[in-house]
Amino acid sequence: MKLRLKLILVFSFLSVCILLFATITGYLFAKKQLISGMQNEMQSELLAHSNKLEGWLLSKGKMLEMTAGLLQNTDEAQIQPSLLSGYKVADQEISDLYLGYTDGKMIDGSGWQPPADYDPRTRGWYKTAFESKKLTFGAPYLDFVTQKMAVPVSIPLQNTSGQLRGIIGADVLLQTLVDNVKSITLQGNGYAFLLDSQGTILAHPNDAFLSKHFSEVQELQSSSDLMQKILASEQGLEQYSEQGKTMLMVHRKLPVSGWVLSLHIPEEIIYQPLRQLQLLFAGIIAVSILVVVALTYLLAQRLVKPIEAVAGQVRLVADGDLTVEAPVTGKDEIAQLAAGFNAMVDGLRSMILHVQDNSRQLAASSEELTASANQSADAANQVAGSITEVALGAEKQADSANQIMTIAQSMAEQVEQISRTAGHVAAAAGETAQAAGQGRQVVNEAVAQMSKIGQNTTAIQSTIAELNQSSREIGEIIVLISALAGQTNLLALNAAIEAARAGEQGRGFAVVAEEVRKLAEQSNEAAQQVGVLIAKNATNLDQVVAVTQAGASGIQSGVNLVSQTGETFKQIVDAVLKLSAEIRAISESIRTIAGGNQTLITAIQDIDKTSKQTAAESQTVSAATEEQSASMQQIASASQSLAVLAGDLQAAVSKFQL
Repeated sequence: MKLRLKLILVFSFLSVCILLFATITGYLFAKKQLISGMQNEMQSELLAHSNKLEGWLLSKGKMLEMTAGLLQNTDEAQIQPSLLSGYKVADQEISDLYLGYTDGKMIDGSGWQPPADYDPRTRGWYKTAFESKKLTFGAPYLDFVTQKMAVPVSIPLQNTSGQLRGIIGADVLLQTLVDNVKSITLQGNGYAFLLDSQGTILAHPNDAFLSKHFSEVQELQSSSDLMQKILASEQGLEQYSEQGKTMLMVHRKLPVSGWVLSLHIPEEIIYQPLRQLQLLFAGIIAVSILVVVALTYLLAQRLVKPIEAVAGQVRLVADGDLTVEAPVTGKDEIAQLAAGFNAMVDGLRSMILHVQDNSRQLAASSEELTASANQSADAANQVAGSITEVALGAEKQADSANQIMTIAQSMAEQVEQISRTAGHVAAAAGETAQAAGQGRQVVNEAVAQMSKIGQNTTAIQSTIAELNQSSREIGEIIVLISALAGQTNLLALNAAIEAARAGEQGRGFAVVAEEVRKLAEQSNEAAQQVGVLIAKNATNLDQVVAVTQAGASGIQSGVNLVSQTGETFKQIVDAVLKLSAEIRAISESIRTIAGGNQTLITAIQDIDKTSKQTAAESQTVSAATEEQSASMQQIASASQSLAVLAGDLQAAVSKFQL
C-alpha cells in the first residue's frame, strides 16, 4: 500500500472517529434532554388535569357539607323528602340525596320508600362516613336509571352539640368527569383514562370499557401487572407495550378519592424530533468525510513527491552508484531526510575506500595466521595426553576415599543408634523415677486417708453406742405407756359399767367411756408395735457395733501395710535415680564418641571431595586441551576461509563507483 493511500485512510479514520464521538455524544445528550422535557411536560399536564378532577370532586363534597350544615339545626320532623329534593335540584349532577339516621330510619329525596327490613347502617356509604368521621367517596357504580357512572358521597350529620344524628349521602353522576377525561388530547393519538381504587374503569376513550374491572377487558389483560403497580403507587412513569407499539405512561393518584388518572402517549412521538437530528448528523458526517479526504489527498501529494525523489536516489545507491546527491529544498523534515541521505552516501563512500585497504591487509594476515594455528594444534595434542594420565590417578584416589567414607558413615550410624537408645533409656529411667516419686506421694496420702478413716470409725462406734443406749431407754418408756394404756382401758370399762347402772341418764357418759376404751386399746397396740421396732433396732445396732469394731481393726492393718509400701517406694525411687544418673553418664560418653566420629567423617569427605575435584579438573583440562587443539585446527581452516573471503571482499568493493 502506497504512503499516499495510507495517509488518506489514517486521516479519514481519525476524522470519522472524532465526528462519530461528537455526534453520538450530542445525540445522546439531545435524546436525554428531549425525553426529560417530554416527561416533565406530561407530568405537568397530568398534574393540571388531576387537580381539575380533584377540584370537581371536592366541589361536590363541599355542596354536601353545606347541606349537612343547613340540616344541622333542622328538627327531624321538618326533614322530609321534599326538602332533600330541593337541595338536589340545586345541582343537576346529583341524581339522589338521602339521609340515614343512627336509629335505622331512612329519608330519600327521590321519594323512594325503603322496605321494612332496610337498614341504612349496613350500607357501605353509611359505614365509610361513620368510621372515618369525615367526607368520603364510595366505590363508583353504573346508575340503573341513567345508565351513567355515579359515585356515592357521604358525610356525618351532627347536631349543635357535636352528637351524631346520622349520615347524609348523595349519588353524584360522573358524566362531567368522564367527559373531562375523554377530552384530554395528547400528541400522536395519545389518550387518558381513570381508574377507581379497586381497578374499575371510570373513564376511557372506549365507552365499552366503562364500569368494568381492567382484568375483564381483553385489551388490558396483558397489562394486568402494570395496572396493579399503578394502583399501589402514588405516582410514577412507566413504559409498556400496547398492540405492538411502545407506550409511555404517567400516572397519579387523586388524594381525595384514591382514584388513578393516567396519560398515555406513543414513544415514537417523543423520538420523532430525534430522527430529524439523526439525518442532520449523518449529512454533517458525510460532508466532513469528503472534505477530510480531499484535504488529506492534497497534503499527501505535497509530502510524497519529495520522498519519491529521495527514493529514486536510494535505488541508484543500491545499484552501486555512490556519486549521486539528493536535492535539498526547504527546512522541513523531508529536506532533513535528503540532507541525511547525502551525508550517508558520503560516509558510505569513505567506508568503501577504507574497506578496500583493509581487505588487502586481511588477505596477507590470514595466511600468516593459518601457519601459526597449525603449530599450536600440535602442542595442544601433547598436553592433552599428559593431563589424561593425571586424571586417571585422581579417579583411583577418589574411589579409595569413597570406600573409607562408607565405612566411617556405617560406624557413625551405629554410634548414633547407640546414642539414641541410651537417650531413650535415660528418659525412661527419669520417667520411672518421677512415677515412683508420684507413687510414694500417693502412698503417703493413702496413709493419711486411712488414719482419717480410723478416726471416723471410732467416732461412729461411739455414736452407735449412744444410739443403742437411747433405744433401750425408749423401750422402757414404751413399756410404761403400754401399762398406762391397760389401766386406762380398765378405768373406761368400769366407767361403762357405772353408766349402764345409771340408766338413761348415764348413756352419754357410757359413749364417752367406750371411746376412751377404744383409744386406750389403740394406744396399747401402737406401743407394743413401737416396742417391737425398738427391739429390732437395738439388735441391728449391736451388729453395727460389732462390724465397726472389725472394720477399725482392718483399717489399722491397712495403715500399717500402706506405710510399709511407702518405704518400699522410697527405696525404688533412690535406686531409679542412681540408675538414671549412670545412664546419663553413658549417654554423654556415647555422644562424645559420635562427635569424634563425625569429625572423622568430615575429614574423609573433604579428602573425597578434593580427590573428585582433582579428577574432574584434570578431565576438564584434558577436554579443554583437546578442544583447544580442535580450535586451532578450526582457526587454521578459518584463516584459509578468511583469505578466500578477503579476495571476495576486494572483488565486491571494486563494483562501487567512487
